[in-house]
Amino acid sequence: MMNVADYISSLTSAEARSGQGAKVKANKRTIGKSFIFGTGTPKTLSLGLGTVIGVLDQVSTITEKSGTTSVIRRYGKVLLDEPYYDDSNKYVSYLWFRIEDLDFLVSANTQAKPVVNTKELKTIYAITTGGSRLRSTPSALNLTNLVRVVPYGDIVGYTNYESKQYLTVTFYKVFSSTGKELGWIGKNNISETKPQSKGLPKETASGITDAEDPQAKSESSSSLSFTSILLYVMAIIAVIFIGIGGYRKFGKKGDKEK
Repeated sequence: MMNVADYISSLTSAEARSGQGAKVKANKRTIGKSFIFGTGTPKTLSLGLGTVIGVLDQVSTITEKSGTTSVIRRYGKVLLDEPYYDDSNKYVSYLWFRIEDLDFLVSANTQAKPVVNTKELKTIYAITTGGSRLRSTPSALNLTNLVRVVPYGDIVGYTNYESKQYLTVTFYKVFSSTGKELGWIGKNNISETKPQSKGLPKETASGITDAEDPQAKSESSSSLSFTSILLYVMAIIAVIFIGIGGYRKFGKKGDKEK
């Protein structure tokens, strides 16, 4: 059994994303963060030695503050075997852990493939530039059903190709590595073949993008409140009435001139 940090350090650039999809566990008491991108305070989850967490999705190197000092750290994004809702009712489907706190459960080359109703599920990857959208319901128009944006080349999850049609879009059901239902994704946004994607960072603190850490985006951006929406609507109505009043005044002036 190999430590994730040791394994990543041994990789060459030709082995980009190798180890992705392998099950990992905590090799000590460790803390997972709901996001590491951007500003704000992430939610955290403390896990004990030997806890099986999920599958390794990607590894990123970032620069972060430790007191007054900037340090370079490597984190692994782990897709949780058991996603959950936090105390703010936000869906947490992955956590970031320091890679030195993680061990592969079996080996780096052992893919987790769950079985549902005696059928082995297929691993599927995101093939959409800018990320593929995993949704809680098979609908493309519902703005509140987004579970996560899966970056290009990363694992979406596992599927038995159970499908539902919504308008012109076919959605496939997606499961976790333990067979827990995660949501739905568009047929044209996934593939069983892992596309070529960037290599795992080693030496430089290259950082990550908002697409790679969507839980940070949901944390830092809040939706409009009911009061804001009401004021917005009232402002539009006021503009319309002013416009109508001006038009009538202009019309009466024109009639007098005739």
